[in-house]
Amino acid sequence: MQSVKSNFNKLLYLAIIITAIIAGWGLSQIFSNSSVSSNQINMTFELTDHNGQSLTSGDLKNKSKVIFFGFTNCPDVCPISTDLMSASINNISNANFNLDSIEFLFITTDPKRDNPERMKNYLSDYNSKIIGLTGEHVNLKKVWKNFFVHVLPASGGAHDHSKKNTEEVSGYETDDYMVEHTAFYYLFNGDDELSAILPFGTSEEILLTEIKRIL
Repeated sequence: MQSVKSNFNKLLYLAIIITAIIAGWGLSQIFSNSSVSSNQINMTFELTDHNGQSLTSGDLKNKSKVIFFGFTNCPDVCPISTDLMSASINNISNANFNLDSIEFLFITTDPKRDNPERMKNYLSDYNSKIIGLTGEHVNLKKVWKNFFVHVLPASGGAHDHSKKNTEEVSGYETDDYMVEHTAFYYLFNGDDELSAILPFGTSEEILLTEIKRIL
């Protein structure tokens, strides 16, 4: 029974990764071909950072931003993407670029489990410039919608799939679940204009190039 569940989870992880890649590339093409893409994203948010402090979009006024959505229990996509962001920050810092005018945000898609303490522990393995953001599901749901981020809890097989609730992550009876979500980087300049949207699988060279454009 344990082997069957393990194989199921492996297939589930693979499906989530494939979905993230396809959705990311698809949305990046939509934005890249749209002349009004910047106006389609509402940058307003009021969340809690990984130190338990309130952080709003107003606090980041006039700052460029690199934003990624993910969750700390993610087995592959999120650690790879966070590591790429961290490596890019290190590379830019080592090249003596000034990073005071830019912020790097990791916004959770799993508020049920990703409290500030958990996010702080997760981000401790990466560059300290990255800010983890979490909050109440109702607040995060607005942010996901504003950024066109698809978020769907995916059961790990612990209970009936018919209880899957796309509206409330907190509806799960156990912590044995994954979160299917689109995965890409949003890059904004200091005027909150969308500069680029890059899907999962983007190379460090491309990410670095786009970050330097908004410094």
